[in-house]
Amino acid sequence: MTIMALQDMEPEEAADIVLEYKLKDTVSAGIRKNIINDLLDNDSPWEEYSDIRFHKNLFARSVLLHKAFPSQF
Repeated sequence: MTIMALQDMEPEEAADIVLEYKLKDTVSAGIRKNIINDLLDNDSPWEEYSDIRFHKNLFARSVLLHKAFPSQF
């Protein structure tokens, strides 16, 4: 159900909602936007950010987004 709900949105909007929900107040909207751009460019943001607390969450969210949008994430 989650994947179908995400597929009803634009990829950028879905990614922002997923990241905002999981990362909450730990990152700003600008950093979320940079992470989304990295994901869309097929980069690995969990390798780019030095704070290890985010690596697991970023990887898990990118897998979810890839399942919803396989050709874009």
